Amino acid sequence: IIAERKEGMITLYGKINKCYDANTVFMDVLSQLFYLSPRTIYGIVSGEYERRNEKENKSQ
Repeated sequence: IIAERKEGMITLYGKINKCYDANTVFMDVLSQLFYLSPRTIYGIVSGEYERRNEKENKSQ
């Protein structure tokens, strides 16, 4: 499974085994690819992570 992120949207490519819950697969794939905790990933998905980065960039 390949995850691609652009313009705040994450697109997953690949075949997902149907016995998995979609949300579980989604979080598992992201955590493996980005080596982040599920909480951080949730922040990225919800857009909080980008807003935090923007604030840090402005303060520098």
